[in-house]
Amino acid sequence: MKLPMALINRFFVGSRANVVAAMILSFVAACVLYLPVRLITLDFFHDDDARLIGELSHVTDFGSASGFIFGTEAYKFRPMANLQYLIEYFLFSDNYIWYVLYNIVISSVLVFLFLLFFYKKSGILKCSTLALVLISSKFLIYSIWNITGSFEGLSAILFLAVLLLLYRGCQAPWKLGALVIVLLLTNERYLPFCIVVPFFYICSTSGYRNLSCFVKAVGYSVLLVAIYVSMHYVLNMPVIVGTQTDNVLHSFEFSRFIQHIFASYAELFGFSIGPRYLTGLDLITWVAPKDLLGNPQYVLSLFLSFILFCFCFYYWVFKNYIIDRAVLGFNCVCFLMVAAASITFRLELRWLLPSFLAILLIYAACGDFRASQSANFRASAFDRTLFVVVIILLLAYNFNYAAYCRESLNFAAKLHSASIFASLFGSDTAITIYSWVQSFFSST
Repeated sequence: MKLPMALINRFFVGSRANVVAAMILSFVAACVLYLPVRLITLDFFHDDDARLIGELSHVTDFGSASGFIFGTEAYKFRPMANLQYLIEYFLFSDNYIWYVLYNIVISSVLVFLFLLFFYKKSGILKCSTLALVLISSKFLIYSIWNITGSFEGLSAILFLAVLLLLYRGCQAPWKLGALVIVLLLTNERYLPFCIVVPFFYICSTSGYRNLSCFVKAVGYSVLLVAIYVSMHYVLNMPVIVGTQTDNVLHSFEFSRFIQHIFASYAELFGFSIGPRYLTGLDLITWVAPKDLLGNPQYVLSLFLSFILFCFCFYYWVFKNYIIDRAVLGFNCVCFLMVAAASITFRLELRWLLPSFLAILLIYAACGDFRASQSANFRASAFDRTLFVVVIILLLAYNFNYAAYCRESLNFAAKLHSASIFASLFGSDTAITIYSWVQSFFSST
């Protein structure tokens, strides 16, 4: 009896109970947002999912299983991701709702890890609202609504686990090393982050002035890159592979890379410039404004995007005045993962999930700004007010995006129409909200 009671006390008593409650809330919210209300077939999913199920259906023995796990399909070496796919297929077979439910569970675990960064200083309200912001984010839609999306969720969990160890000043480098290796074997797109992990470790344990430790960090990073390049050479794979087996060393364009970086940060702050099949919302510039006013869904989405961008960008700049190594670290991680998402010929929202997690951690986990207190200005109160406004706007944006934008994504139309959320909120909701806003401004 002692062990069960110890587990109950560990997870359901004290401040950690806030995390568990918020995780359960996020699971319920995710079921409402994403879970199909009726039986679905394979044609509801992306073409990549159909190909994956086709490959898994040919796994019949140990040899074919190991060939699938260690395969290099599309020049991607992801044995941990492939092992997860194999386990999923063994458990769920052709019951496709269970794949979505599994991805919801993975996303709820991601929420749990995210809240561990700041739960000791946060109440149930803050934990719950941030859990809802994260689980309803557009950056998680691919991870939940694609069978292949489970590898995005798993790699994001490993990514947060590494960040959490660094944030808490982990004194066991072998733990970091093991997680970094597993992360790279799950998703090679995290390579830029993995390369700088030794430097983050030095900063979180020894500080900046330990030259010998810094030299060791350089050595570990060089060794990691050498192993990665050698592995790709042995496997006869390009060193850097983008989407659709794009060899980035041949196709890289600096101007497009810079454009993608700006577009990435705009997406992170809530403003989409398109294309619609990738982002859910186009920035329409070829239609007269008076004609656009006849489309209340677009007007509402564009208005929310613009307001959210202004507040998020301002709050991000405001938080960057905090004298805190964590702020610099999260910003560095955010930029590295934005750069990793921007090197190929198109930009997808799922690649920005780790950057969004880093931005959200800056908002939620970093301390109040207290450097210039005065009798006429209370920065900590200003910080809390901005935080509340940004969270409310994020929730409103996510709700609107789920209702009227996500069905335009190239994989989401059928799954959106089959979801519990779509059955609860019909297509007239945006028109009703728009009429309320219009009547409010006309009355004032």
